[in-house]
Amino acid sequence: MPSHFSSIGMPVNSEEEMYDLAQRASENAIEILCHDGRYLKWSSDEGAELWLQIDKNNDLIGLAPSFSGSAIMKVGITNQMQMPEDTAFEGTIYGWANPQNNDPENGEYPFVFDLIDKAIYGNLDLPFISDVSLSAFAHEITVYTSEDDYDSQQTEELKFASESFIPSGLFSSEGEKQTYPKPYAIFTGKVIDCRKLYNSLTNREYNWALVKTLGGIIDVVCDPVLINNAIVKNGIISGSFWLNGKIKEPKVK
Repeated sequence: MPSHFSSIGMPVNSEEEMYDLAQRASENAIEILCHDGRYLKWSSDEGAELWLQIDKNNDLIGLAPSFSGSAIMKVGITNQMQMPEDTAFEGTIYGWANPQNNDPENGEYPFVFDLIDKAIYGNLDLPFISDVSLSAFAHEITVYTSEDDYDSQQTEELKFASESFIPSGLFSSEGEKQTYPKPYAIFTGKVIDCRKLYNSLTNREYNWALVKTLGGIIDVVCDPVLINNAIVKNGIISGSFWLNGKIKEPKVK
């Protein structure tokens, strides 16, 4: 079954498989000390990452997939949040894409993303503007060979542009504002670059695309079982995604 882990070639279907994955990743991981313990970060040359969260008692309390690619989006960072289910190593950032006039609270749209390395920085000195390495893990995805192909299949009266972004995690299924925003988005964008990648820890394949959408550029990763057509340069992809990222120039208190 597709998951955030299988989006980077790490399919896990049981607690035992999750433990085995964490054990193998820890053997070739770098240690990053933080206030609440330490991260063990496993990474591949092609971008896939696995972040193990180790508390001060040396217990593994969390495991998070991530990806580091070439995408950069300028974001006005305005709020740092902790969700009820988060560990001390996890957090969510609320911000504005592509802020205007050097104002972090005025951009193309607001959205949220998971901050994969939150415990390194502690409390941020808000608000500020920074480049963010933003990755989107596909939940659902449709691939179009060109912009003409995309336009021809827009059959509804309300048609979305080939570069559009809806911060779906800010709203409930009833359209009401979420009490706890979620790092989800629905977006469409143009493929700048793409290829199949292989996870060196599992030798499993996954798909990657560098995508230009409204507000900036995002690295998209995807389990191959979700793909209806081959992703191609200058094609269009559209779907729903989980967002995570790293702040390139964090301001801390």
